[in-house]
Order: sequence, then structure tokens, then C-alpha cells
Amino acid sequence: MNKKITIVICILFLLILFFPLVYLAFHVFPATDDFGFATSLRDSNIWSISKSIYLTMDNRLCGNFITLLFCNCDTLFIHRLQFVIFILLLFSSIYVVLFEINRLYLKTTKSNILVLFTFFSFLYIAYNPGLNEAFFWYPGVIVWSSSLLLFNVLTYCTLKFITTEKYKSFFFVIISFLIFILTSQNEIMFLLMFIISLFLVYYYFTAKGKFYRKHIILLLLVLAVGAAIVIFGPGNYERLKFISNKQPVTLLTVFISNALLYRKIFFLSDILIINMLLLPFYYYTSLKVNIFIKPGTLILFSVVLLFIFVLPSIIAKTLYTFRIQNVVYYLSLILIFINFVNLAVFLRLKNIVILKYSNKYLLILVAFLSVTYFLQKESVIRTVYSDIISKKIENYSNEMIERENTILNCKNDTVYVMPIQIMPKSIFIDDISTDNTDWRNSVYNSYYKKIIILK
Repeated sequence: MNKKITIVICILFLLILFFPLVYLAFHVFPATDDFGFATSLRDSNIWSISKSIYLTMDNRLCGNFITLLFCNCDTLFIHRLQFVIFILLLFSSIYVVLFEINRLYLKTTKSNILVLFTFFSFLYIAYNPGLNEAFFWYPGVIVWSSSLLLFNVLTYCTLKFITTEKYKSFFFVIISFLIFILTSQNEIMFLLMFIISLFLVYYYFTAKGKFYRKHIILLLLVLAVGAAIVIFGPGNYERLKFISNKQPVTLLTVFISNALLYRKIFFLSDILIINMLLLPFYYYTSLKVNIFIKPGTLILFSVVLLFIFVLPSIIAKTLYTFRIQNVVYYLSLILIFINFVNLAVFLRLKNIVILKYSNKYLLILVAFLSVTYFLQKESVIRTVYSDIISKKIENYSNEMIERENTILNCKNDTVYVMPIQIMPKSIFIDDISTDNTDWRNSVYNSYYKKIIILK
């Protein structure tokens, strides 16, 4: 099997993965939080609302600001188009980062990087525990998933800053800006930026670090300002109190919940098995790499990082929602990828194992994974295609558009609407309830300036 066939198979596989995501994005409908943000923007400006939320409810200053920025659209088409653009940007950023890592570290062929990107995309989409909230809901996308996009851009700019002489100042400005945003975008990124600050302090005292000490000091100042915004945010304690009261759980329950999540991701799971099957490919792809970290040390460091990722839920004593699990899962996949590539290099340089790889092996592996995955009773991609083929997505979209037309065309102040009859699993749905005191009903009524009651 030559490179052209490999590329064709990868492109077809990627189309199978991305088509349903784009299709879903063009059929989503605003959820209750979206109506709340849109109502606020109608009466005030973005900065004033961000400031108000920060002072009274939420310390994610940048996360809330970006959410409001995206909610500031008047048409359903623009609302949907934003999700499509985000999906394309996120996966494009993954490929660009892999391409840059290949240029600096792996130094393998472009077709191999395409294969690597295909497998990473498959694992991220096919086993994502929170796909609906991660890609098709404003707060899930902007506060959480967009931090992954920004993290990818930060990684790319950092690599360019370290390895190129041109435009160093330009890349440094972008790095500083992104670090500030990520620090106050969500809790997981806040902790990740804290880890980066520790690394910067360590690097400051190294021999190589003396050439970048001015840059390091400036970055630490940016991190300190971002951290202060989060830690001393007046709305921080109110938010934690609200969440804990809304979802009261014990620390034991939190630990069990996170343990089950990671058991699903790691221990004897498809993720580990697939990466073990990919080990010959990693071995072949990293033939030009002559540097490795002791596998035991890297695994220990990864475990510590994974524990840090679940700290926000432990501190707040709340269970991770799907949109947060999406971020944890993505970062976990990166750690798994790094560990397996490092293991492949270690095995080769120590002459412990010699692994043989060929394109035929890759073709057999793709066929095997496709068959075994789609034969599963419950799988993300299978569920998405099931919703599309059965027209649940299309019918849901039509149903919501019809409801909105009923509300807008009704001349009375009180409008009676039917509850949602079709509830596809692939997209995020959070509807109003029969309880008129429900906060979701309040934002719905405020947005349409009518009293909307379920029949």
C-alpha cells in the first residue's frame, strides 16, 4: 500500500468523523443559558455584563467575556455557523501542532503525521464522554472546549518562539496574551497554567534559561495577574457555594466518580489497547528520535498531572459534567500519546524490542478498529449517525424552529407551546420545564418578552 492510498484512506476516515459533527452543528438550537446571555446583551454591553458576572457569580473573567462575545448574534444561522467554525479550527490546530512537532522532533513523513492526526481525531471523537456539551452548546464550547483550541495555539507559538529567530517578539506577545486568557478561562486551565509557572521558575535557574530570564519574569507576572483575578474574584465563593448546594455530594462520591472516569479512559480500555496496537507505528514514526525520558518517570509525572486535572471537582465537591470531562479527556489523550511515543523510542534505543511496521499492518488495524468499534452497542459515532439517519436531528431542529415561530407570531403575552417531542442524544438540549419558577423559564421569558408555558 503506497502513500497515496494511505492518504486517501485517512481522508475518507476523517470525513466519516467530521461530517456528522458539521451536520449536527448546522441543526443545533440555542439552549437556556444561551437565551440568558442573549437577553443580557440586549439590555447592556459585553464588558458591563462580564464585570457583573465576575463580581457576583463567576470568577472566569475571560471565559465569560468570550462566551458573551459569541452569544452576541441575532440569527440562527450565525449561531450554528460559529460551532462549525470552532470545530474546524480546533482540529486544524491539532494538525498544525502535530506538523510542528514533526518538524522539530519526529522528523517523519507528512503522510505519517496525517495518519497520527487521523488516529488522534478518532480517539478524541469516538470515545469523548461529553461530545454534545463540548461542541454544541455555548458555555461548553467557549468556556471549556475553546480553551483546548487556545492551548494548541499556545503550544504552537511556544515551539516557534523557542526554535526560530524571526518574529520572536510577535510570538512572545501572543504567548503572554494566551496565558492570561487561559488562566482565567476555566479551573483546569488555571491549574495547568500553575504547572507551567512552576516549570518557568525551574527553567529560570537553568543554564539555558539565563538567555530568556526577561521573558520568564514577564510571563510569571502575567500568570500572577491572571491567578489574582481568579483567586480574589468576588464571585468565586458565591459560585462554589451555589454549585455545592445545587449538587451536594461527598468527597467519597467525587473520588469514585473521577476514578470511574479514568478507569473508562485508561485501565484495560479501548484507548490503551488501541495505543498498544499503534506501538509499531509509533516505533516507525520516531526512528529519527534519539532522546527519551525514563518511562517510569514520565508515567509518574502524567499521573500527577491527571490528579491535578480532577482537583477542581474535589475542591468544589462536585461531579464533573460532560463539558469538563471533555477537557480532561483531551489532555489525557495528549499524555497517553506522549507516553507511548516515548516508550517506542526507549524500546528502540535500548534494543529491548524491535517492532516491525508496514502499511499493510496499518490497513488491517484500521479495518479491525472500524469493525470492532461500530459493532459496540453504544458508541459516540454510531449514536450520532443513528440520530442523523433516523432524522431525529432534522426533526428536532424543525420542531424548535416551529416553536420559535409560534412564540414570535403569537400576539398574546402568554404563549402555550408543546414540550420537545424528539430528543436526540448527540446534541445538548436543556429545555424549559412545567415549573414556571424554574430559572430556565425565566431567561426564556425574558428573551422573548412573553410568558411561555408548556402545555
